[in-house]
Amino acid sequence: MRILDSAALPRRIKTSGIAGWVGMALLQGSTLPTLLNSIEGNAHLPPLSLTVMTWLGLSLYLWNSIATRNTLYTVGNAIGLTLNTIMIGLIIL
Repeated sequence: MRILDSAALPRRIKTSGIAGWVGMALLQGSTLPTLLNSIEGNAHLPPLSLTVMTWLGLSLYLWNSIATRNTLYTVGNAIGLTLNTIMIGLIIL
């Protein structure tokens, strides 16, 4: 059995925290090219049903992240909801 070095533990936690924020930025940023292209009229948007289901799922995740006080997920879900709301608006219009 391997014993954790107590000095290495804070560094690992910090690295995993940074990884979480970078992952959230990459995930939420993945919708930006579609949004920008659709505003310019060059992109095919996803079906409304997919976008609404994603929006509903993000709403529930946001509720949970607020209840558990998870800042990373609260920020990520709020950004995701904003981008999906814009996407729904573009699909409907």
